[in-house]
Amino acid sequence: MIKTKWVPTIEHETVLISFNEMDAQIDIELAPIILWLWKQGIETTYCCQGYRGEQGADRWERVAPGAYISFAPGNHASRFVKALVAIGFPENIMSTVFNSDPDMWHWECKYNSCGDFSFVCRFPNKDISEIVNLLISNK
Repeated sequence: MIKTKWVPTIEHETVLISFNEMDAQIDIELAPIILWLWKQGIETTYCCQGYRGEQGADRWERVAPGAYISFAPGNHASRFVKALVAIGFPENIMSTVFNSDPDMWHWECKYNSCGDFSFVCRFPNKDISEIVNLLISNK
């Protein structure tokens, strides 16, 4: 069986970010968050700023409209949550973290072909600007 890679029908504007040996084209709204994560030693594997009802969105984009960040195996995902709380993101994030409501935060656990687990954090697009503002105010 041939597996095909899902390619989004809508491409977001991206920006190249670099830190130490890492660099990647990142969706522009998530770039400050990903760069901050890398500077904290929190490794990510992929991300998307999500879709806000843009024209042309395909079925998958309509089903999973929120932003997401996928973390490398290990404790990177839990360090992300702890870091957000440390800079002032609402402490009740943990009470909403295991929810499937698209307006809430939730997690997916993925088992990869290397035998590792990684975590994907899905969250509402509206929270991106709040996180970025907290990062700016905590510099």
